[in-house]
Amino acid sequence: MVDPKIFENRVRRAAKRQGLRVVKSRRRDPRASDYETYTIFDQENKPIGGGGHNLAYVADYLELNDLLDKHAITARTDFSALIDKRDLVTVSNELDDLLKGLREPDRPKMAMDFGHSLVAFIAKFR
Repeated sequence: MVDPKIFENRVRRAAKRQGLRVVKSRRRDPRASDYETYTIFDQENKPIGGGGHNLAYVADYLELNDLLDKHAITARTDFSALIDKRDLVTVSNELDDLLKGLREPDRPKMAMDFGHSLVAFIAKFR
C-alpha cells in the first residue's frame, strides 16, 4: 500500500495537470463532517464534483482520485464533441490548403504553429 501522503501528492499533481486545484478541509475537529476531506476547484474557483452538504467535499483522496478520473474522461468526451461541433477537421484542411498556396518564407509562423497544434489536437481526441 502506498503511503497516504505520497498518494495525496500524486492526486494533487494529477489535478494540476487537468487545470484543477485540490484543497483539503481546514477543520481540526475529528467529529466535524468535513474533517480531512477535500474539494476540487476549477480554474474559475468553482467547486466541482463531490455532492456533500458543505461545498463539494469528497471523503478522502481515494474518492478524489476517482473524481479526477471521471473529470478526465468527461473532458476527453467534451473535446471530441468540440471537434465535431466546430468542424475542426474542415478548418484544419482549409488552413493547410491556404498555407500550401504560399511560399514557405511567406507562411506566417503563428498560422503554421496553429495548424500543427490543431492537427495534434484532432489526432489526440478523435
